[in-house]
Amino acid sequence: QAVLKANPLDFIISRPHDVNTTVLQSAAWYLIIEAARAAAIRLLKGGTLWVCGNGGSAEQANHLVAELVGRYAQERPAFRAFSLAANMSTVTAIANDYGWDAVFSRQLQVGTGADILVAISTSGKSQNILAALGVARSKGMKTICLGPRDQAAPMFALADYKLRAWEFGTPATQENHLILLHHLAGLVEHLMMNPPEDM
Repeated sequence: QAVLKANPLDFIISRPHDVNTTVLQSAAWYLIIEAARAAAIRLLKGGTLWVCGNGGSAEQANHLVAELVGRYAQERPAFRAFSLAANMSTVTAIANDYGWDAVFSRQLQVGTGADILVAISTSGKSQNILAALGVARSKGMKTICLGPRDQAAPMFALADYKLRAWEFGTPATQENHLILLHHLAGLVEHLMMNPPEDM
């Protein structure tokens, strides 16, 4: 019964969003579930969830962290999540001293193999995103990538979980990513509060 109660698929299907059909059919819902399970497992074991992105994706990184540290839908303790794009003093200091490509990877040097990185990019080829993914992989972190529809985007070569947009163009990709991030936040919250027996 505990496993059934925490079934992430039941959670997604029961959500009152018109976008559910689109997400389930076009964005590989099973990958969202697996990504959320990976994040929840790391968080339950004391790991940290890091998030990074540029421009509009930076704001989406901050948004995801807000949903996890604050709350998404349930009253519960804060989850250990940080945006690598949030502290402008840190970002600009690193950019000034080491170059823009290092703004996320430098911060991730404090991470460990118990952590997980969520990387968001509409192009899938931003050099600072690729550098962050490289550091994450070298440390043994799990990586979740939200990228463009193009499955050949370089970031996906460094992803354990590939969440692709289902539309073309930067504005549509950002809208797709917001839907995916809300599902991810909701599933992580649900799994953290109702962990299945096999987690």
